[in-house]
Amino acid sequence: MGKDQFFTLESYEAFLRQTRVKINKMLNKVLWICIVTGPALAFGVWTGMFPRVQYITCLWIAILMALLALGHRLLTEKFPDSKVTSYFALIALDFLLVYMANSHINIALTYYIVPLVALLFCDKRLYLQASAFNFVVMLGSVWNISEYYAATTVMDETPLQWYLNLVGGYVIESVIMVSTGYVVCKYMTVYFSNFYRNKEELLEKEAKISEQFAILSSMTEIYQSINLLDLETQTSTFFGQNHEDLEVLDWSKQMRTKLNEDLSRQVMLDQYDNFLRFTNLATLKERLGQKKSISSEFISTIQGWFRAQYIVVSRDENGVPTKVIYTIQNIDEDKKREERLIRISNTDELTRVFNRRSYENDIRPFRRGMVDPNLVLVSADVNGLKKVNDTLGHEAGDEIIRATANCLVSTMGNIGKVYRVGGDEFMVVAYVRNGNFEDVKNKFLEQVSAWTGKLVDSLSVSIGYVCKKDYPDSDIDALEKTVDGLMYQMKQKFYSEGETLFREPNTL
Repeated sequence: MGKDQFFTLESYEAFLRQTRVKINKMLNKVLWICIVTGPALAFGVWTGMFPRVQYITCLWIAILMALLALGHRLLTEKFPDSKVTSYFALIALDFLLVYMANSHINIALTYYIVPLVALLFCDKRLYLQASAFNFVVMLGSVWNISEYYAATTVMDETPLQWYLNLVGGYVIESVIMVSTGYVVCKYMTVYFSNFYRNKEELLEKEAKISEQFAILSSMTEIYQSINLLDLETQTSTFFGQNHEDLEVLDWSKQMRTKLNEDLSRQVMLDQYDNFLRFTNLATLKERLGQKKSISSEFISTIQGWFRAQYIVVSRDENGVPTKVIYTIQNIDEDKKREERLIRISNTDELTRVFNRRSYENDIRPFRRGMVDPNLVLVSADVNGLKKVNDTLGHEAGDEIIRATANCLVSTMGNIGKVYRVGGDEFMVVAYVRNGNFEDVKNKFLEQVSAWTGKLVDSLSVSIGYVCKKDYPDSDIDALEKTVDGLMYQMKQKFYSEGETLFREPNTL
């Protein structure tokens, strides 16, 4: 495990496991090095440093340490992070110390090396168990050599006296060493556990922030602009493609971000005041209230329609918004598409003039309020459509319906809107100021009389109209009844005269 990998672990448990792996590998190297203890002791025997040690003892130490190191190597490869592997290494070191003590090699405080090594695992239980085992081993080995050393000492002591005298000091030292080591181990575990707990929290926060930033970055593909407004610190963070810019706001001097200051120079003049009110940050908390978001649509002289929206991200304990996302989205294409759909839904497919739905929508305000005195309501109906359909076919009937619509649009389209409200029925809502609609009607009838088509060579239309100023006491419903009555009078006259206007065109 490399250094970088060791210090980038994400949990305390993972840290302990990887620590055991690292220390187990290190201890295995120590055990292999301990094989040299045998030759080193043999050299001491040869130089006279260890007169009580035999060469065979040195050989056995080297052989046994080699076997223990090999056994630990196998455990390390198969169970690298196991506590059993760690215990094996510590027991092997204790075994070496016992063997050396029984070989009359004075090792003294060397017994405390094993508990100190156990501290490296940052595991209080393992440390205490290793210390307890080491203490028992130390007591046993000292007792085992007590008879030999009592006999060789110059003081007249029994083996038990010698044992108790030496062990008394070892016990005091052990209590001090184990207690101190336990405190060190405890603080180490607390430090590392807190370190990794804090690191986990930081990683979670970092992951959350990264996720939020990724979301905001992905939103830049949808929104033209995204700002995170901190209403407490009065800052605005702009999120762009792979970067962010922080803007500090001073509400005593500025009521909106630099982005909105720039946009205010682009909005249509009739929307300017509304835009300033909508982007005023000083009133944003109050306007948001308990709402999740607020939005409004404006027209830019440069980019067309756009939607500005404030979305609440967080609130304080009183429910007041503290962080808000502000987005700008270009909706010009959506608006054009919407307008096309509205136009399609309000347009008659055959004639391309407005349909009955559009007529009802446009006339609805008149049913709720005053009617403009300049309003002119026109009703028109194709004469003889059934005869044309029966004799010349429905394609011929469609031709004269389209012709009627074209004549109405060409003569009245500049002063009003033309609607097809039934199969062969049309309505016109027009406005005439300081003029006479009779002239408009006559121009329409002239066009009708002059018309000739591919399937039908003549056209007849009954028409009636009423001017609001001539019926000041009538509401829109009454005007509709009146104009329909006038149209049907003309239609009745047409049929009573028995005129035959439609003839099949001559064919070559």
